[in-house]
Amino acid sequence: MAGHDLQEPLRTVHAYAELLQRHWPGSPDAAAAERFQFLLDAVKRMRDVIKGLVTWSRVSAAGQNYHELVDTNGLVLFTVSTFRTALEATGGAITNDSLPVVRGNTTQITQLFQNLLDNALKFRRSDESPRIHVTAARTGSRWEFGISDNGLGIDPAYHERIFEPFKRLHGREYTGTGIGLALCKRIVESHGGRITVESEPGRGSTFRFTLPAEED
Repeated sequence: MAGHDLQEPLRTVHAYAELLQRHWPGSPDAAAAERFQFLLDAVKRMRDVIKGLVTWSRVSAAGQNYHELVDTNGLVLFTVSTFRTALEATGGAITNDSLPVVRGNTTQITQLFQNLLDNALKFRRSDESPRIHVTAARTGSRWEFGISDNGLGIDPAYHERIFEPFKRLHGREYTGTGIGLALCKRIVESHGGRITVESEPGRGSTFRFTLPAEED
């Protein structure tokens, strides 16, 4: 409800900014056009933050179905297809081992993989095409997944902090709201699992998380 209430004034600000831009006497000069763009970009960022918070708050909500069978092999193949343009532009590749069927909420698990793969592509090194690999290993009644990349890497001092909402390590040069990894943690924990990262600056990252096995 709060998310809905916050969106309404943002829509008003956005609409009136566009009206002012269209009906500016003559054509806006470069400085005015830049200010209008700053305003519209700020509204979009705020909308994205609110949307992320709403999604984050809905995880573990009553009524969620955590007993669906999810084919993670097909899920990863589908996710890779949605990143085709980015992969072609960077010369990158996402590969995977044979992945299992798990039990959980299909929408949330899809979001989990999409967020982690998107991050692996986003935080790539400028001197090397992104290489991302997805693995899975059985550990008792759960599957442990690993998503490894050859990207920028993360200082060990921040390995816990990155899973907190709004804890961003990079500036405006990278898009995002600071909600993505917090959402991943909440999804994994709502499925009774745990998510961690192994990483060092300049040496890539491996995110590991567990999900319930099909027969669990």
